[in-house]
Amino acid sequence: MVRVPGDGVVGMNRARRQRCWCTLTWLVLLGGLYCVSARGAETSWEGEIGGRRAEYLKWIIDEFGKLESGMKPLDGRAWSLNQARLFLNRDVDKASRYFQTVKLTFDADFMGIRLLKTLLDFGQTSRLSSSAKEHLAEIIRTWPMDRRNGISKAAYWPPRFTENHDLMHLTLGLFSEQLRGRPLDAHLNELKRSLAWRFERGFYEWGSHRYQLHYSNPLLVLACHAPDEDLRRGAADLFNVLLAERALMSVGGYLGGPGMRSYGRQRGCDYLDDNRYDSFLPTVWLAFGVGQPRFDFAQSGGLLPAGDGYGNGRDPRLNQDEAMFLATLRLTPHPIVRALLDEIASQPEVIYTGRRAAGGHPFQNAPAGNPRSQQVLYYYNTPHVSLGSLQYLPHAGKMSVSSNSRPRFMSVLFPERPEQVLRTRLTDADLEAGANSYTYTADRVVQHREWVIAAGDLSASHGLASQNVEGWDLFQVGRGLCAHVMLEGGWHVFQVSDLARFHDASEFVGALTMPVIRNGQVHAATLNGDQVRVDLQTMRLLVNGDARQPLTRMLHASSWMSSEYWSGRITIRAKGREVTFDNSALRVEPIDLPKLVAGQTRWGKPYSEGAATHLMHVRAMGGLSPRDHDTLLKSVSIMIPHNKGAAARLAVYVGGSLEQGPQVASASRLLFDFGQTPLGKSGWVTLSHPTGVRIPANTPIWLAWKGASQDAGVLYFEEFTGRDDFQAARGRWNSTAIDLNPGEPWPLIWPQKDDGAFDNARYCCFLTLERLGK
Repeated sequence: MVRVPGDGVVGMNRARRQRCWCTLTWLVLLGGLYCVSARGAETSWEGEIGGRRAEYLKWIIDEFGKLESGMKPLDGRAWSLNQARLFLNRDVDKASRYFQTVKLTFDADFMGIRLLKTLLDFGQTSRLSSSAKEHLAEIIRTWPMDRRNGISKAAYWPPRFTENHDLMHLTLGLFSEQLRGRPLDAHLNELKRSLAWRFERGFYEWGSHRYQLHYSNPLLVLACHAPDEDLRRGAADLFNVLLAERALMSVGGYLGGPGMRSYGRQRGCDYLDDNRYDSFLPTVWLAFGVGQPRFDFAQSGGLLPAGDGYGNGRDPRLNQDEAMFLATLRLTPHPIVRALLDEIASQPEVIYTGRRAAGGHPFQNAPAGNPRSQQVLYYYNTPHVSLGSLQYLPHAGKMSVSSNSRPRFMSVLFPERPEQVLRTRLTDADLEAGANSYTYTADRVVQHREWVIAAGDLSASHGLASQNVEGWDLFQVGRGLCAHVMLEGGWHVFQVSDLARFHDASEFVGALTMPVIRNGQVHAATLNGDQVRVDLQTMRLLVNGDARQPLTRMLHASSWMSSEYWSGRITIRAKGREVTFDNSALRVEPIDLPKLVAGQTRWGKPYSEGAATHLMHVRAMGGLSPRDHDTLLKSVSIMIPHNKGAAARLAVYVGGSLEQGPQVASASRLLFDFGQTPLGKSGWVTLSHPTGVRIPANTPIWLAWKGASQDAGVLYFEEFTGRDDFQAARGRWNSTAIDLNPGEPWPLIWPQKDDGAFDNARYCCFLTLERLGK
């Protein structure tokens, strides 16, 4: 939903009558999708996009048409070529012959989402033959709903496979259910939850150019074709947010800074060291006219375009037809996004910080410290240079290093030569250590304004060279400037600016202060005079003597885009206007709680929304029982949103220490073992005591659960949100001493030799209590 100050909810009533909202009206036009502004007249921006669309689609047909005779059956460029033919109503017989026989690729959802788009765009038109329609419909109708551990029918946070795959599968599952004539309400709610989480917590794969694109594809399908008005609205708003992030953090459309889940040149691509090699760039160019979506691969140093198996994990190279989803929709993003791009381009400097969830694969992060939702981006951009990094936070965990998640923790981008990237990299020894090694130090990066210190090896790509000026390595590309110096211990310091601020490079170097190391700390100064100190053991940053706290409160923090983490509201300000996108249209009705009888209350966290973790732990939530009266424990309830044949075992303990855990002081004793939940039961699962058991007033109590299956989830919140009865200072206790097999009874006394630990997570579970006495 979009809100504008003074106007209330824009288009809310209008959206009840139309298939669009905000500034867009959707009209089905000959199988394509045509969007005009709500004002009813095409703006100059819409005209610009129309011109770029025509240019782009002509290039697709002309260039890929030349290659068609040599294309292999699964060459993804063949889909783009034939999708363009249908959209432009050219050679539609050729297109139908292709769609009569096309098959899915190894990563079936990559091609599946493309074939779904074709079916939805042209299934009701005469451009696609009957046999082609039947073939495509059969592919979608028979989509296996249990593929990839059930992500085609349920949403998970963190993503169960990866963010882009999760959304593609869930979108394909929706239309598969629709073709089979199944009820859709539950599936629509799963998609709403999935999109709502992104408004609250940001994009999980924020640091991967490639996967931003693969996430936006199903998003656009939902924005145009979802059989639910609120879901269409939410998907389009989220696409606007994605474009706004690129407008704010990029320079000239090119996104520098950190990059996670990146492929390297050894796999035929160059996401790490060539910012042209950006799968989302064609979409950015189509929307904004910035960046260059096509370049001559003959001049790319041996890099190749994607070929047979495009959209396939076995061929991760770049395709230059990546904007086809937006190109075959006549869609104009919200005007505030264009205003944001124009305003950012006019600023002499832009500073942005923002909290994100983990980078890389959800299943490729070191468990120690749990990195989820504890990453912080930092960008300092001018019109001619971008310095961006992932801040080092000791408690945030580490990302694994493997062939398909090669990280870039910081980089300097020069938009006039985007293929030239200056960064630090993991050492060869780090790369050879394997995917489960976390001993590298290249993630030790701290940035303040235009100044950054980083560990690792220095990398300068595609002919980027420096000259020594007064002890600094000076890099100049166009009007962009970067000074680098290496300090003892392998530390690299970078400072950036441009020739819009300084008369020449010598004046820039003359304004710098050479950093020094004293007593294990780096002492330096920024160009605005801030005095900076960094402790090289802890990476603690002090600015003008004050310690900078981790910047984890805000999802987006800048003058132009702001959002408090978990709020679900993202406000964009540009050109004197302010627009807020939020997830209110995506909120679903909570699952009904178990009924209470007179005299009973719930103690715990009776919330039906949140994230889900595997039922493969032994965990307990602690708090004080009601302070002024004894109670009778009647039942225990836990929220299990997804369950494929698993059971949990529940219990309540009394005693222990809320500060140190259930195993210390007088170790907590078992009050009652409620036994196992029914196999496969989901939703609020309640187990009752036959008569009730007494709980003394003002006593530490622990609601404990355990399980040994990845086929079920338990709902939780990553941090303290809303009101609950658990202790406010600590979240769950994770036990390492109790058998997680739900078939094994709970011990009578919590084991004192338990090396478990607390974490911020707060589980959705509660006790039903009956008051005793007056």
